[in-house]
Amino acid sequence: MIPHTPEDESLPEPHTMKTDDGYHWHVLGAGAIGLLFAAYLQRAGATITLLDHSGSGEQLRTASLSGLEPTGEWAFPVSDIAEAGAIERVLVTTKAYNAEAALRSVQHRLSASSSVVLMVNGMGIADALTSSLNNAALYLATTTEGAHRQGSNTVVHAGTGLTQIGSANGSPPPTWFSMFERALPACHWEQDMAACLWRKLAINAAINPLTAVLRCKNGELAGDPADQVRALCSEIQIVAEAAGMGRATAELASVVFAVIQGTAENRSSMLQDIEARRRTEVDYINGWLVQEAEKFGVPVPHNRALWEAVKSLDG
Repeated sequence: MIPHTPEDESLPEPHTMKTDDGYHWHVLGAGAIGLLFAAYLQRAGATITLLDHSGSGEQLRTASLSGLEPTGEWAFPVSDIAEAGAIERVLVTTKAYNAEAALRSVQHRLSASSSVVLMVNGMGIADALTSSLNNAALYLATTTEGAHRQGSNTVVHAGTGLTQIGSANGSPPPTWFSMFERALPACHWEQDMAACLWRKLAINAAINPLTAVLRCKNGELAGDPADQVRALCSEIQIVAEAAGMGRATAELASVVFAVIQGTAENRSSMLQDIEARRRTEVDYINGWLVQEAEKFGVPVPHNRALWEAVKSLDG
C-alpha cells in the first residue's frame, strides 16, 4: 500500500484512503492508464497486483503519478504471469492488439469465479477472447480519463473523465462495482455498453488517426482539416446506422468537434505511438470500421484511406 501521510486526511470523497475491504485486483497492462487505475483503486482500499510478462523477477514496482494526490511514489506488488496463484479480478488495459495474447498468458489463473474487465481501445477484441477466459465473467469498460508516460517512471494524469462499465451479457452490476464507484471521480454502470463502445470508437476514428497523419494536436483539426473530420463522421454515422447503432452516433460531427475543442492541447495516443515508432491501434478503430462497412456494402473511402495512411506509418 502507499504510505499514509497527514495530507490524506483532507482528501474529499471518493479519494479518501480507506481500509482494505477484501477486493484484490490484478492489472494486466501496466501502461499509463493501467497504473492510473491501479492508483485509483489502491487509494480506495483495494489490494493491487501488477502482472508482469517480462520474466524479470521484479517484486515491487514504483511509479510517480503526477497530478494525482497524494503526491510522491506509488508502490505496487508484481506477480509473474507464469505463477499459479488464482486471479479473482483482473483489469485489462493493454493495447488492443496485445489483449488476446495477454489474457491467454494468464488463462491458467482464471476460473468461472473470476471477473475480467476489458478496458482497451477499439472494437472486435471481446469476441476473440472467449477461448481465453476459462469461463470467467467478462465485463467491458471505456474511459475518458487522460494519462500518458513522461520518461520511464512517471505517469502524468492529464485530466479526469468518465468511466463506463457494463457486462458483456447485460447482467446487473457485481458487488465489486461499488469499489470502482468509490475509487474513480466519475464511474457509471451501463446496461448498453455496445452503444457506449460504438460512441467511443466513432469519436476516436474521427480524431486520432487524422492527428497522427497530420502530426498535430487535437485542436488543430478545427482549422483546415475540419472538412476531413466531417467526411469521416458522415461515413461513420452511415455504418453505425447500418449496424443498428445509430443511437450511438447521433449528431456525431457536433460531438466530435466539441471533443476537439475540449481536448485542444492533447496529443492523441495514436500520434504519440507514431512519433515513438510504435504500432498503433488503427486496425481496431478505422480498420474495424472499414470491415464493418464491407459487411453492409457501405463505401467508406475516407476511413479506408486514413486507415491505410496510418498503417504506412506504423512502427
